[in-house]
Amino acid sequence: MLTASDAENIQVPLALFPSVDEPVEEYEGMVKALSDKPWSNKNAYKVYPSVSHGFAAARANLVDPDGKAQFEDVYTRTAAFFTNVFES
Repeated sequence: MLTASDAENIQVPLALFPSVDEPVEEYEGMVKALSDKPWSNKNAYKVYPSVSHGFAAARANLVDPDGKAQFEDVYTRTAAFFTNVFES
């Protein structure tokens, strides 16, 4: 798992999409530390507080309307992140 102290060594834009059972405070510290990087405008970050780790993979609950909405949202954000990073 990444920690806020890892941010100093990160040299590329980063997408972080933590869920309810992940250390959000740690990730917020990482996002803050990455905000000083010259490419910080390309980072992507959103917390998904209503779903558990794996909500966009093996644990996806596409029958539940909220689970499906969060699944679709994270993949839309992921695609936008890569488009933003590789097209500029």
